[in-house]
Amino acid sequence: KVLIKKELGEDAVILSTRNLKNSETGNNSIEIVAAIDEKVQLQQKIDSKSKLNKNSYDNYNYENLINKIQFPFLGYLDKNLEIKYKYLKELGFQEDFIGPILKSISQSNNIDITEDELLNSIISRIKTENLFQKKISRKVYGFVGTSGVGKTITLLKFAVIHKIMNSSNILIIGANNHNFGANDLLAAYCKVLDLNFEKAGTEEELNRLIESKKAYDIVLIDFDSKSNLTNSSIENILILSVNSTQKHLLNQLIKYSSSYVGLTGLDEKFEIQPIIELLINKNLTLCFYTNGTNIPDDIELADRSGIKKMILGNG
Repeated sequence: KVLIKKELGEDAVILSTRNLKNSETGNNSIEIVAAIDEKVQLQQKIDSKSKLNKNSYDNYNYENLINKIQFPFLGYLDKNLEIKYKYLKELGFQEDFIGPILKSISQSNNIDITEDELLNSIISRIKTENLFQKKISRKVYGFVGTSGVGKTITLLKFAVIHKIMNSSNILIIGANNHNFGANDLLAAYCKVLDLNFEKAGTEEELNRLIESKKAYDIVLIDFDSKSNLTNSSIENILILSVNSTQKHLLNQLIKYSSSYVGLTGLDEKFEIQPIIELLINKNLTLCFYTNGTNIPDDIELADRSGIKKMILGNG
């Protein structure tokens, strides 16, 4: 049996055996009839094929599971909307932002819209305004926001741009009264940049300066994060860092009233998508963004082509 299996393989089956005697030599021998069990080979082929099918099925299920984790809405969308959902999700947008967009596409029977057209339609909803353009009337802007986002440097960039481009007569008011030495530092910057500077420690002082300094085309006020000084003529520019979380951004909107938004931190690693969602959902007006600390070079007007590059660059 051992010899048979060695010759024919493990699937060999012995069918019969008998003893034989050689009439010429008188020696005894054994005749063995053996065969290979085709059913075993067939079963092995079936098992092998089943294993392949099972592996393929398992791989399919695994990919499906990953898709469901990454893109939980896929099971509820038709093919066209599914592609658009995955595109926006891969760009970094959140489901609660994507959902209404897909609903709008479906309701308008515009499901054949290309990915580029879809992104352009989202960006077109962002309001922008050119605050570098010379205004006919006198403007009073307050720079507000949390500490550490670059409000003061951004204010100085804004001032120098207006001075160079529009020959504007500018007054800087330091109202940063909770950070020791902040107003003195701002005064030193203004001296170097040849900008007029005044300090307001109280709301009465602030109101007096705004009312009495009407010869200035632009008045820029540097508020600290805890300031509660107000004046009805002030249009606030909320300075937000692009590195902020969605929760932090929302908290800033609750804390500070603002007419415009300026972004800082574009020279660092960031994700623009939370800001984009916020600008659209809250109907905010974006006016500029900064990408460094150089005065006045590292500040740019906000425009939709630049926003698109940021989205695609960070998606």
